[in-house]
Amino acid sequence: MTPQEIAVNLRPGDKTTFQLQVRQVEDYPVDLYYLMDLSLSMKDDLDNIRSLGTKLAEE
Repeated sequence: MTPQEIAVNLRPGDKTTFQLQVRQVEDYPVDLYYLMDLSLSMKDDLDNIRSLGTKLAEE
């Protein structure tokens, strides 16, 4: 991805745009991060996320 770093100083309400160039690289590892609420009410969702993460890792 280019540029790798952009410095922008804006005041509240200001807008800006910038261009990014992204190139997909074959067989490059991907880091997957997710933030979960680990309360008991979310247990079924956590189980689904774990299962999907495992399936993605196998592909």
